This record gives sequence, structure tokens and C-alpha cells, in this order.
Amino acid sequence: MAKTTIDAALLYSALDAARQQRQVSWRSLAADIGVSPSLLSRLGNGLKPDPAGFATLVGWLGLPAEQFFASEGADGRSEPQP
Repeated sequence: MAKTTIDAALLYSALDAARQQRQVSWRSLAADIGVSPSLLSRLGNGLKPDPAGFATLVGWLGLPAEQFFASEGADGRSEPQP
């Protein structure tokens, strides 16, 4: 049975695009969002955020959370949800 998980790489990519557009550092972006820099660092290392962190990040991005969901199949591979 497939389970839904967070696509950390896709979320990190969206945050990086916002960071580059604003021309700020990761530390400054974290302060703007209201999260710790370590949350963004962990995300950059492929680790999934906790639910509160995830909600804060997608809320700040102004994008639907579902955009960052992926289905993980029985083989452990993640596939973006349609």
C-alpha cells in the first residue's frame, strides 16, 4: 500500500527559488519565515520537516501543501502525486 510523504527536495527547491528571488541568505530567509535556520538546513539535507514546520513553510510560500506530497510505493520510491 502506498503512503503519502513530503517531497523534501521539492519543498527545498521552492524555498531556494524564493530565497534567490529575494536575494537573501538562508539564515535571513529562516528569520523572515519564522523558523530556525537548522530546519532549512535539515530540509536541504533531504530530511523531512515536522508537521508544524511544514505548515509554516508552505503557509509562507503561499502554496497548497498538497503540491509537496509524494506517494511512496512498496519499493520505497517516492513519486509526486498528481
